[in-house]
Amino acid sequence: MGQSGNLNKVVLASSLALVLSACGTDTPSGGASQTTTTTTTGGTTTTGGVTVTAGSSAAHTAVITYPTLNATQDDSWGHYRRKVAVLVNGQDGGHVADGTPVYLSVIDSIIATGTIDATDSISGAVLSDTAPVDATGAAVQFDGAYVIRNSAYRFIEQGDMVLAGLRPTYDPSDTSLGLAPEEDKIRYIGDAVINNNDVTVTSAYTNAYPAAVSEPYGPGETDYVIGASLLGVSIAGVTETDAGTSLTPGVAYTKDGVAQFRLTYPANSSTISTNCGNSSIDARISPLGSARVYLAARVSDTVTAVDDRFCFEPINNGSLVARPASLSASGFVTVEVRDGGNGILVPYRFVGASVDVTTNTGGLSVTATSGYTTGSGFYASTITVTGGASGDAATVKFETLDAAAVVNIKIP
Repeated sequence: MGQSGNLNKVVLASSLALVLSACGTDTPSGGASQTTTTTTTGGTTTTGGVTVTAGSSAAHTAVITYPTLNATQDDSWGHYRRKVAVLVNGQDGGHVADGTPVYLSVIDSIIATGTIDATDSISGAVLSDTAPVDATGAAVQFDGAYVIRNSAYRFIEQGDMVLAGLRPTYDPSDTSLGLAPEEDKIRYIGDAVINNNDVTVTSAYTNAYPAAVSEPYGPGETDYVIGASLLGVSIAGVTETDAGTSLTPGVAYTKDGVAQFRLTYPANSSTISTNCGNSSIDARISPLGSARVYLAARVSDTVTAVDDRFCFEPINNGSLVARPASLSASGFVTVEVRDGGNGILVPYRFVGASVDVTTNTGGLSVTATSGYTTGSGFYASTITVTGGASGDAATVKFETLDAAAVVNIKIP
């Protein structure tokens, strides 16, 4: 594997080490050891050395959020950085104590996936599936499943993440979350067993799947993905002090119930726009559709969250150029789409076309095709011009989410 692949493994291993050191297994304990001393004085409670002010409470829910406007920053070093936060509240809606650690991991490559059916099981520390598949839905076995990254095969390895209970059934287009309790959603591959149909994780699952009864975890109702960070994405927690802002791999600490993170990913035409609604057509990735981004947050053994909405988004307010800028008959127009950061050509971005006939004395008709840019960031639109008398005119407007360009049509 190349240098960037090794760096990604180091980042993932660092995050995993933080989690393991916090609790001795996959799961951090939320900051307090099992043996603690609690004292309460004047509305302030101290437990295990952590001071909890009135109005704060033990962690009960965790939600991963990120802003939709001005969330991505270009640091001019060939990568973009996006703001992410984890909101942590107690059962009564009060926020947790300031300084509560939140562990956040990220994967961007799905190596194997599947659904736990009647002939499969998740029990103890072993996940068994008689029919795992890759991101395309093709049959694989755990010891032979792979993705291609950095021009190399990458198989399942120790430390890779296992996310369970994400969708009701295996369907690449269905990204709803649920169907496994929070304490069983996040695990990591151990080194004991990776064979045809079994993988071992580093700590046992709390529940068994399928359940002994048909509901709520019956056959076909629990799915999983196994993946790793292989495309260059990393996650770090934000710490703000009088001396400035620092980043710590994989962990942040709450303030007023919020832990802040920064997701960093490479900004180039080989990676930009990954998982931005284009997984099924992104030919840069092999196998097709295997570049999917998941964030996994853990506050305690029973408070976790998984989110799959993130993508390697381009920076908004980009540019769109259509060439040629004018036509007098049918032809082709090449549309170039660049983002608003360092001007990256944006692959697999949808370009819409609309036509406005402005002068029509001779039955002028103009059509233009819409579609996605190629892996190089260009879209070739077919313009069809029929009829029309001399002087008849129309405009074709090409648009992406945040840019537009016009091609003028005029009959000579």
